[in-house]
Amino acid sequence: MLRDADAQFWNRAARKYAADPITDLTGYERTLARTRGLLRSSDIVMELGCGTGTTTLKLAPFISRPY
Repeated sequence: MLRDADAQFWNRAARKYAADPITDLTGYERTLARTRGLLRSSDIVMELGCGTGTTTLKLAPFISRPY
């Protein structure tokens, strides 16, 4: 179970992380397209500690369900 102090630390870190812009948007979009090509509509995918979850949300329509 996450302690309050741990949750506060990670919440602060998440806000800082979310405020940083993607520096190579073209590369990011290219990576999204390449990743979409590897996903199948029957896939079940687990996302762990991947920042803000924005990328996960962009890829979610291409899988069966998140785990």
